[in-house]
Amino acid sequence: MRCRSVSLSCKGKINHLIRLPEIFKQVDQNGPAANLASFDECDIQNTDALKSWTDCLRRFNVFFCAPLDLDYSMLRAFPAAYQVIEPGRLGPSVQGDPRVAVLGENGRGDLYAQGEEESLRWYRYLFLGRGKPSTHVRVLSSQRSEILAEGAPEELRELLTYINSCLDSAL
Repeated sequence: MRCRSVSLSCKGKINHLIRLPEIFKQVDQNGPAANLASFDECDIQNTDALKSWTDCLRRFNVFFCAPLDLDYSMLRAFPAAYQVIEPGRLGPSVQGDPRVAVLGENGRGDLYAQGEEESLRWYRYLFLGRGKPSTHVRVLSSQRSEILAEGAPEELRELLTYINSCLDSAL
């Protein structure tokens, strides 16, 4: 019964913690419509403006990963564990530009340093067109808890800290 009440409590908090009108009041006091317009007009090149949005949303427990997603962050945090060719597989392809394969034709490949090409190839191999959960289960189940705790990407640490605080306050 205790697990059910914790679950209901967390669900209630999540449902009530994020109210879009409240979030958008934080950036521009002219209200949600002005904020949405400002966000829509935000130049993708203006990383400072985008950072201000992610910082604002973070205050409302909305989490972002940079430069791509949590899968990429995990791959970069634990490269030796993820960059293993599975039996019967060929491994990452060296064909084509991995930036285009991962980000698409209009993606911001310039945001990735030259040294990240190998990580992007592995990302394409591990996460595009395959089951992401199976990749993570394979890798994470082979690692000791201490290694995972020490090496977890910062954005995952922040998310887990938040979840832990929700659970603690629900108990």
